[in-house]
Amino acid sequence: MFKNILVAYDGSDLADKALKMAEEMCAQNGATLHVFHVNLVSASLSAQAASSPALADMLGTAGEKIRQKAQEMLKDSTCAYQIVVQNAPVPAKPMLDYANRNGVDLIVMGSRGLGTMKQYFGSVAHTVLNVTHIPTLVIKE
Repeated sequence: MFKNILVAYDGSDLADKALKMAEEMCAQNGATLHVFHVNLVSASLSAQAASSPALADMLGTAGEKIRQKAQEMLKDSTCAYQIVVQNAPVPAKPMLDYANRNGVDLIVMGSRGLGTMKQYFGSVAHTVLNVTHIPTLVIKE
């Protein structure tokens, strides 16, 4: 049924739960798993990293820690997978751009249910649910 499943991954316990569920769904469907992480950095910081090897290295190290944690969780997986780390000021847009470019047909992500204030200002899960046409499975605590 699904050929490409994307899981939003930030290394949290809830993201780990979403990753496990997405991996199981990939195994059942013979799908490819796309693990997607966004290092949250301002546009100006991202631009500075282009000319500062130390800053670029710091951002790369943060992304590498997430990549290693996801690889460790997937070490026994039979699924084909790829782990993508991008720098951006907000996570939803680059994730959805990637999903659309790569034929993702299911998005799996966690939602912590942070309450009224977060709902008012919008969470990543809320943004994704309201913007994309791709079916989205939200894992709650």
